Amino acid sequence: MASKILVVDDEPDIAKGWAKALRIANHDVLLAQDAETALKLSRANPLDLVILDYMMPTMSGIELLNEIRKDRPFIRSIIISGKLDSNISEESMLSDIRTNIEADIYLHKPVENSRLKDAVTSLLVKKSESDWTAIAKTKLEASKKKSSVRAAEKTLNQKKKK
Repeated sequence: MASKILVVDDEPDIAKGWAKALRIANHDVLLAQDAETALKLSRANPLDLVILDYMMPTMSGIELLNEIRKDRPFIRSIIISGKLDSNISEESMLSDIRTNIEADIYLHKPVENSRLKDAVTSLLVKKSESDWTAIAKTKLEASKKKSSVRAAEKTLNQKKKK
């Protein structure tokens, strides 16, 4: 049975390219270009994985992931980010995200299709539901000890403005 993946990016060409690569790899892919559409699709479809762009106009990928997790707390996720600002190193930005956000995998744009497919495969390997539930519960507990998502995004946005 094909895995169902939701791809969310406000850049249509990028989202379509990722979707095509994932469909060739025999995944069932849904596309959204905005948070509202993504939320509707996530609520209406059984999903195995979400792939979210970090920077989107109305809601960041991290905020969207948190909204999706209200209905699907154990959803597997990939956050993809582009460099926010020439004054912020990729390592610094990803370190901030990793410290404050609980996604399963973080990738940096541009993402080659082969790298994306490898990341998807690594998350969708055959593990029992109880394994994923245990992993997710551990992540949820760890996230309670970390700063809130909004605080992390505020820090990143402040750095972006400088």
